[in-house]
Amino acid sequence: MHLRNAKPVMGSGWNADEPSAQEVVLDTMSPIRETCLSLNDVEEMIFGFERKYGLSSPDFFGNPEAKQRVPEDDAFRWEALIYHRFALKETYQEVQSEYLARLGRSPEEVRADRETQELLAA
Repeated sequence: MHLRNAKPVMGSGWNADEPSAQEVVLDTMSPIRETCLSLNDVEEMIFGFERKYGLSSPDFFGNPEAKQRVPEDDAFRWEALIYHRFALKETYQEVQSEYLARLGRSPEEVRADRETQELLAA
């Protein structure tokens, strides 16, 4: 169905027998895939771009001429992976710090802390 062929119906806006523009778009879109990547996965993908273009990531970011030689889609993916790596490393450090902080406490202190957090969340 083409939207320019849709005919308005008095009082309702569009013919009820034909799908809306949103329904047409949603029916033609491919589903979005959700992919969870580990830090190792992300680093492998970054290394793949570095091999493919013969550039290190610092060169890619620091040299505008070198960056312009990389196709726009690959440059976007490469940058996204680098930012994703940074976020994963930050999260891993936070988790490790929290884990190590809990190791030094007794089980009673950990339990009391958890109960306090649950009360605050409620």
